[in-house]
Amino acid sequence: QHNGRTGRVRLWCDDHHSLETHGLAPGIHVAAKAVAKVGSLAMGLEALIYMLLILLGAISLGFSKLTANGGTAFNQIMTHYTGLIGTALLGAMTLLACLTTAIGLVTSFSQDLGHRFPKLGYHFFLPMTTIGAFLIANFGLDQIIAYSTPILMLLYPLAIALIMLGLMHPWIGKNTRIYKTTVAFTMIPALLDAIHALPAVLAQLPIFSSIQQFATTYIPWFGIGMDFVPFLLIGFLSGFIAAKLSGHKLAPDLPDPD
Repeated sequence: QHNGRTGRVRLWCDDHHSLETHGLAPGIHVAAKAVAKVGSLAMGLEALIYMLLILLGAISLGFSKLTANGGTAFNQIMTHYTGLIGTALLGAMTLLACLTTAIGLVTSFSQDLGHRFPKLGYHFFLPMTTIGAFLIANFGLDQIIAYSTPILMLLYPLAIALIMLGLMHPWIGKNTRIYKTTVAFTMIPALLDAIHALPAVLAQLPIFSSIQQFATTYIPWFGIGMDFVPFLLIGFLSGFIAAKLSGHKLAPDLPDPD
């Protein structure tokens, strides 16, 4: 129960004893600080691991050639330093890590399809998803990377835009005009990046090669994959100005009426 005069929150237990806490805001701030500290520690350790992997990859060029993907490179490194035992251990760890991930993805995807199509159900989609994943896996890692990279290049600018908008929530709230404008502008370089990352067999098509040539000539930072930055900023500023001129208050808890 909440006492409006004192601002206290009273929690009643099953035995009718009460526990009073004075103000929830301090507790929320403490939890937020704890999450920030844990997140910073996790990101720092992960950054250290990736830096060590980069160093290990650079050192490996002294005894091995440049490989098409990281899996082959890691296998060569383990073989060089640890021999057959290390290679077998790497294979076992990779099997367990990929198996758990595959099980989670297959079951979650099947459950989602089962909810969307209840007449068919989860048990119908589970074998279909498993067989589909098995067939795709047999294309090989190089082919999977080649054809999935364009999708990732399409999604990551949009993800960055949404993350930025989420961080700006205290100032822009859930204003749909700002969200729509920012995402719409960011979609342009996202599509260009996806075309730029197409496999060679598709990138050589006249329409895609013409688009890449145009983007390389006229789109800033296209060559380094940062072309989404100016589009994102232009979209955000345009939406923000339009929202301000419309007269709607950018309340954090109230979405724009559009």
